[in-house]
Amino acid sequence: MPAKSRAGLKTLVLLLWLAVILAAVGVAALLVSQGVIDLGGAAPAGGTPAGPSLSSPTLPPSIPTLTPLQPAPDTATLPPTAAPEGSATPSLTPVPPSPTASLTPFAPRQALILALSTDGCRVQSIDPATGATAPLTAQAPASVCYQPQLSPDGSRLAFLMPGTNSTLYDMNADGSGLKRLSLGHIYAFDWSADGSRLVYASLLPDQGVVGLVFINADGSGRAYSSYTGLALTPGDIHVAWSPDGQWVYAPVDDPTGADQSLPYALNADGSSSVQLSSRAVDPTARIAWSPDSRSVSFLIGGYDYGYSVTLLDFLGLDGAPIPSLYYDDPSVQGATLAPEGKFTAPPFWSADGGRAALAGVSSLVAGEYQLLSMDAATRSLQLVADLDRRADLAAWSPSGDRLAFLTLDVSGDTASLNVVNPDGSGLQTLPGDFAAAAPVWVLK
Repeated sequence: MPAKSRAGLKTLVLLLWLAVILAAVGVAALLVSQGVIDLGGAAPAGGTPAGPSLSSPTLPPSIPTLTPLQPAPDTATLPPTAAPEGSATPSLTPVPPSPTASLTPFAPRQALILALSTDGCRVQSIDPATGATAPLTAQAPASVCYQPQLSPDGSRLAFLMPGTNSTLYDMNADGSGLKRLSLGHIYAFDWSADGSRLVYASLLPDQGVVGLVFINADGSGRAYSSYTGLALTPGDIHVAWSPDGQWVYAPVDDPTGADQSLPYALNADGSSSVQLSSRAVDPTARIAWSPDSRSVSFLIGGYDYGYSVTLLDFLGLDGAPIPSLYYDDPSVQGATLAPEGKFTAPPFWSADGGRAALAGVSSLVAGEYQLLSMDAATRSLQLVADLDRRADLAAWSPSGDRLAFLTLDVSGDTASLNVVNPDGSGLQTLPGDFAAAAPVWVLK
């Protein structure tokens, strides 16, 4: 290589080393200025100054030092905070726990409803306090019907419709669900106490006699019951199902051939029958079962300017004699009852069987009538109300605290609906004509 070239190369290498040294010095100066390199240092023993030494870098003062979190002290050990001088120390009053609310059982409301046979069979409710009525039947199924009977809970209405043969129908109280339950030749019917079945008196197929037919409320389960040697009296008669569902009262043609009807209790399964009396009865007359289903009661007497029945007869299923109840018997009557009085309707029993409502007349000539109450245990009579018209079709509220009843004129063409407390207080006569109505209390 020429000498000139070698001299140029040496010069370039020296310049490069000079640049590296200058860069290193610059960096060192920067570190010193930033305090990263400490040039002070302490003199070692012997007085010789120590050379530069690197120390641990320290964080710039602008970066805060994080202090570890300490656990929260137990509040139970906190010292009490002194209240400012001159102020009362506040005290915390414990808040008592809220008392547990007691739930009052829902009490069903007693409602009074009516089965009507005018302008078609229908049902309406009535406010016993004001007399305000509201129709429950939206569409009456027929312009003419008779013997409308509400089921015990008031949800359904059964009735007869006339035609070539009377036919049994039932429907919901609102008029829906109309069903035909029989094929005709129906003379009378009644609901079972629980409302699940009906019984009716009808001409039995292929037998030519009147017997009993039992069906479920929906029309199913039809069963025919005939009783050997017995035939129910045909025509406008009265049948009544006992509260226990075992017996049905019905008037039966005298088996001896005599032209009269005798009172019988017929077993609902068709297995047996009991003749209640050898005394003839009016087949159209209503009877009343006792609450224990062991006896029936009905009126004995004739018709003379209104009902002039002198006594109330009780007939037991077991054949044991039950004294008849006379209106003028001093051993059972109250002091306010007239000795010449007569009963005008069979008893209407309260739901618990403790009392029965009885209708009577104290003076036929004067037209003075009475509503009575009979104690079931003692058979003592008490006056509930003096009336100016004959009472009939009484109905006790489920709780026994109210009594609804009709009062009819002599002809029976018009009737008023009345509500009274059992002790005679709170007597109300509701507005309107209820000649074709039958009152029933239900729970809503």
